[in-house]
Amino acid sequence: MSSTTFLAGDIGGTNARFALVSPDAAGRPVLRGVQTYSTTGGVVEAAAKFLREAGASGIVRGAFGIAGPVVAGRCRMPNAGWTVGEAEFEAQFGFPLRLHNDMVANAAGIFHLTPADFKVLHEGKERPGHRALIAPGTGLGKALLAWDGTRHTILAGEGGHADFGPRNATEDALLVHLRGKFGRVSAERVACGRALPSLYQFLKETGRAQEPDWLRAMLAGAPDPGPVLFHAAFERREPIAQEVFRLFASILGSEAGNLCLTGMAVGGCYLGGGILPRISDWLVDSGHFREAFLDKAPHHTVVEGIPVRIITNPQTALIGAAALALGDVRL
Repeated sequence: MSSTTFLAGDIGGTNARFALVSPDAAGRPVLRGVQTYSTTGGVVEAAAKFLREAGASGIVRGAFGIAGPVVAGRCRMPNAGWTVGEAEFEAQFGFPLRLHNDMVANAAGIFHLTPADFKVLHEGKERPGHRALIAPGTGLGKALLAWDGTRHTILAGEGGHADFGPRNATEDALLVHLRGKFGRVSAERVACGRALPSLYQFLKETGRAQEPDWLRAMLAGAPDPGPVLFHAAFERREPIAQEVFRLFASILGSEAGNLCLTGMAVGGCYLGGGILPRISDWLVDSGHFREAFLDKAPHHTVVEGIPVRIITNPQTALIGAAALALGDVRL
């Protein structure tokens, strides 16, 4: 490997993706040898296995996006239960490695995408200004991209763990239902992949929708209810499963609108994460997200002018980590 080789990683609670990175003629990141590894044995071990199998040497430095808050070079991943720090990587590998919140990596990656990597959900009006990123995956990530008149600065946060704010009577009932089960109810509890079973149970247990026998049997034998609910909603058109995704889309739209108002993100709103690209056509056509996003009186006209784009490139966070490793986020 040349002296201009870098390491990039996208670290989740269960799996991690790694790539070797070199800059192109314009200094932009080029990914090579992307591989996915389980992190159940530890993320340092997963990275070491990648480097061994890639035969990598001469790496200058690295950067990882990781699903949790990074403080003083260390991250405790709330959805995985383990802690890791930059010093452990440097001691193991002998080159400096920076940890960034995964939403920082996602946001950095946005600026290295092309128009083909987005799907328009709401046209809005293109203009300079702050931007927002909200990403439902296993959890719910949020970030702001603050505009200073020249460039954007990424502001990472843990907004997915802020309180859920109901928008109508159904969501009021959902809050009461979940509070009885979990106590405090965060936005992440109702607007990410792990929230789908809770939405389903709410609809069933409160009599708002009927559970068919075939779906009850499939869910009983499923280690992960998410794919079963997706199949039921979008392939078998089962009403209770369709209602799960309608509720999910409405809550997410409201959360996205809240984030845009909080940051006055008139420059645009990006929707990331692993769920939305799979339902992007439905999300656009159904209107549930858009209706809730715009339901922000007295500031309806503010959010109406905000462009909303779904990120469809699954490697956005890894691309962003690569850009951060190169020290070139081009914001």
